[in-house]
Amino acid sequence: MVSVVNYLSNQVNSYATLILKFLMPSAHELAKEQKMNFGDDLASALRMAKKRRWSAIEEKRIQQEIELQMYLNKLIQEDKDR
Repeated sequence: MVSVVNYLSNQVNSYATLILKFLMPSAHELAKEQKMNFGDDLASALRMAKKRRWSAIEEKRIQQEIELQMYLNKLIQEDKDR
């Protein structure tokens, strides 16, 4: 289950990074060349990519916190059993 979550979060992170680093500047340059205003569309896509990236990072953090809590609970239980 953890590997699936990691894989999916990596894919989302890659998607957001791709948009932020490569597609957004290209789209902006194309809009300038064509003298068209896609500012709202570009800003919306940028916000969406950032939100997805943030969600993936947050999900990974939560999963790590859960794993840490499970590990600590296991250690506490093992200590009680001694």
